[in-house]
Amino acid sequence: MAKIQAAGSGSKFSYSIIEPDTYEARITRFILVGVQPQPDYQGQAKPDSLQAKLAFELVGETVTVTNSDDGSEEQRPAVVFNDINIPASGITRGKAFDLINAAIGAGETFDDTEKYKDVMNAGVSVTVGTYKNKKTGKDVNCVNAVGALGKRAKEKLEDSTMDVLFFDCYEDSEAMKEAYASLGKFIQGKIKDAADAQFLPAIKDAWPTEVAADDADDKEF
Repeated sequence: MAKIQAAGSGSKFSYSIIEPDTYEARITRFILVGVQPQPDYQGQAKPDSLQAKLAFELVGETVTVTNSDDGSEEQRPAVVFNDINIPASGITRGKAFDLINAAIGAGETFDDTEKYKDVMNAGVSVTVGTYKNKKTGKDVNCVNAVGALGKRAKEKLEDSTMDVLFFDCYEDSEAMKEAYASLGKFIQGKIKDAADAQFLPAIKDAWPTEVAADDADDKEF
């Protein structure tokens, strides 16, 4: 691991950078956060889109987390994050297609958000890169590509060390209430600000939550 440090805005924690390469990983987080605005493309506005926030644990890899308050360090599982848009009407393309193809095989399409549960804990390959954060000027990691693992690699892949978490913002159930309560304030804020928030059970029904403030919950969710 390269020891270049990266930190979220306002966070007292900094994370060592993962060396750009392709890693074996498991999908450990899939959080649907409702319809979100999209950045312009080549100067043209893009329509809002249903968005999911994913986390991939790079199995067997770790990062160094430094606490700026006291300088203490600890090793944590290496995790990278990625946002994908979920196309409407069961049409699968872009990052959503790549994810489904890598996790469960080609030819699959999901016409319902709950079907994305099928990708949870799947073994995939993740190509990790870096980019410079415009606010901090520091290098941070990104996901450049998600691909399939071969059968033997999948069979030999170790389990993740993180708890797997799936949250479907459109499902009204006790399981989703429990999942929502475990989300950090940053992610809950994204859900509250969704363009279709008035249709999301957690928002329209004001689901209670006792989630604690997390100095790093903009980084880990």
